[in-house]
Amino acid sequence: MDDIHNNNINNNENFQKDYDNIVILSEQESIKNQIDSYFSLEQFIDNNNNSNNSNSSNNNDNNDNIDNTNITYEDYDDKINIISDNNNNNNNNNNNNNNNNNNNNNNNNNNNNNNNNNNNNIKYDNKCIFHQEQDYRFICSDCQVPVCDICIVSSEHHRSHVFDLINQVNTATLFQDFKNKHFQNLDHCLESIKESVNDSNEIFKNLNEEHNQNINIVTKEFKEIHSLLESIEKEIINRLISHHDENKETNEKITITANDYIKNVDQLLSKYRYSINDYNIDEIFNNNNNNNNNNNNNNNGISNRQHIELLKHSHQTQILLNEQDDDNTLNKLISEYNKISLVNSIDLVKNSIKDTFQIQPNSVYSEDSKDPKRVKVGIDEFFIYKNGCLIPNGVVNLALGPSIKKLTVGSIPSTIKRLILLDGFKVQLTEGLLPNTIKSLLVGAIKKPLLKGSIPAGVAYLFLLDGFDQEIVEIPRNVSEIFLYNTTFIVPNTYKGNLYKKPTYKQYTLFGPTAHAWSGGGWEVKVEM
Repeated sequence: MDDIHNNNINNNENFQKDYDNIVILSEQESIKNQIDSYFSLEQFIDNNNNSNNSNSSNNNDNNDNIDNTNITYEDYDDKINIISDNNNNNNNNNNNNNNNNNNNNNNNNNNNNNNNNNNNNIKYDNKCIFHQEQDYRFICSDCQVPVCDICIVSSEHHRSHVFDLINQVNTATLFQDFKNKHFQNLDHCLESIKESVNDSNEIFKNLNEEHNQNINIVTKEFKEIHSLLESIEKEIINRLISHHDENKETNEKITITANDYIKNVDQLLSKYRYSINDYNIDEIFNNNNNNNNNNNNNNNGISNRQHIELLKHSHQTQILLNEQDDDNTLNKLISEYNKISLVNSIDLVKNSIKDTFQIQPNSVYSEDSKDPKRVKVGIDEFFIYKNGCLIPNGVVNLALGPSIKKLTVGSIPSTIKRLILLDGFKVQLTEGLLPNTIKSLLVGAIKKPLLKGSIPAGVAYLFLLDGFDQEIVEIPRNVSEIFLYNTTFIVPNTYKGNLYKKPTYKQYTLFGPTAHAWSGGGWEVKVEM
């Protein structure tokens, strides 16, 4: 083994001398360059030493390796042979790697084919949002949205608009808007929906409590009304009964009196009806005298005279006849009757009871949704827009109040130059609702954040008025000046325009943009309710 080691050292020295003296042929120039760049004498020596050390531990294997590599170092040609062998080995390795890469590429192609096949199996939703039985087939150039066949002919959607076929260019444009603008606002949209749900639940909770209170009030009041009606009913009935009892008593008196009269009349009629003409007063007196004498003897002076009876019955008849005059006993008794006239005012009572409670449904935002009568900014008066109203020609100053429930693209005409969002304005503004012709935008204590794209690109002057506390997702680049009133909004340090603040603005940021003092002259907002 020592001989091999010494031999390798001598060979290395000879190799160095040969290397210095040999003139490389042009066709060997590249090989020399490889030798110079990849190997040095020390590397050969180290490699040989390492090989020898390996040989000492494993003779058979290393001897085979030496034979296979043909390392002799006798002359430069042998060195070239070494490089050539190495290059051949490298080429073989490269060929193997290329084969492996080809196999990998084939596998990737197979995977791509499989993915394409899988993608072909995916069913994408191409149906129209508004007409779910129709596919999207065109792009509305006016609205920059996809449309179906029904959308094109519908007066509620896109009739008379301009349309394009769906292609790569307009698809890419709309996708960029979706990715960079609309999608960025979805989180705020979700928060807004959740906030609306929470508001709805809170409002309904209060409405439910008020409902129960109203039910209890109506039930209580009508119980009292029922009790009062029962009491009034009993009182009226008792009064009717009392009057009726008086009439009943009068009737009984009349009946008794009349029966007495009838009895007396019947007695007189029965006694004298057929015999009154037979009576002779002279004879009666003669008979009476004779009878009186006898009676005096028999009855001790008791009178029993027929003519006296006749006189009595005559008088009695006169009395009975006199009772037939107007001012007689029976007529007096009859006049004691009282006819009870019942004045029925129940309809008035019923209507009055119906009007006892008037149910008047009112919007839960009735107080907050009241628009002002007049809005002025400095000397300029602003037209107050209401849902569905027509904006007169020539109006350039417009105010949007809390009564507005919905805005659509085109609701605000492109003639508007200055717009104010009044306190309580609660419509969620999105891109395109406000025209780009607006140069000055004044924002009060609105209810919704200003999403990306909601501030028109043409706005140069942004006024954040007293009470503004919403988020502004993005301030457009064209906004050159921001005016801060009594608001909690902090302008981000990315804003590069001019910033002005009134004395009422109390926010302070160490690293934010510098705000210049501003008195608000000429831009004082006056709202008359």
